[in-house]
Amino acid sequence: MSEISNMEEEQELLVDRDLNITLRNGGTIGPFNATWNHGLRDFLEAYEKFLRTGQQDLFRFKLKPDAMSPVTTLLLNFKEVLAISSVTK
Repeated sequence: MSEISNMEEEQELLVDRDLNITLRNGGTIGPFNATWNHGLRDFLEAYEKFLRTGQQDLFRFKLKPDAMSPVTTLLLNFKEVLAISSVTK
């Protein structure tokens, strides 16, 4: 019982976000419901690194709305990305 309540408390501390990606060809992917601690932070850090260096190390990203939900796997080459928006719900 205490394990479940700890997970619920942890979930309340996480911030849900909608992630939208606009591609260079004009297409849009998303919105993806993702949580900062379940993949979104890593995704945005990798994109910021790409913007600074022009190099991409990771192409597969796993995003989850929360610890109990299924994973969304995103395969993305940042060279094809025009913009990324991450909006707090």
